[in-house]
Amino acid sequence: MLTAVLCGAALVLRGPDRVFGGALALFLGASIAWILVSVLWPARPDRTCPACGEETLRRLDAQTTRGVLCSACGFRDEAQSSFLMAEEEGDAVERLRLAARPTGRTGPR
Repeated sequence: MLTAVLCGAALVLRGPDRVFGGALALFLGASIAWILVSVLWPARPDRTCPACGEETLRRLDAQTTRGVLCSACGFRDEAQSSFLMAEEEGDAVERLRLAARPTGRTGPR
């Protein structure tokens, strides 16, 4: 809402051409900054166990990207994603995802 008010005020005070140019430059700059941050600092898996607080979470099964297991307290969560863990361990994530995909079509085309 604040952004809309500021853009409206800039439109009234500066004129449509300057506001458009400024907004376009801001949008492009933010897009480039987002890409650089994503490339230079990729996401890392959170291996902290919610039950005991230790950093001992590992994948439940090496053939899937679902499920985690804590080797310290035995906590299990079959529904939690372990995609980032598989990616960090160097597994072929594409092969795992294709294996998990259903093979038969159901329903109308």
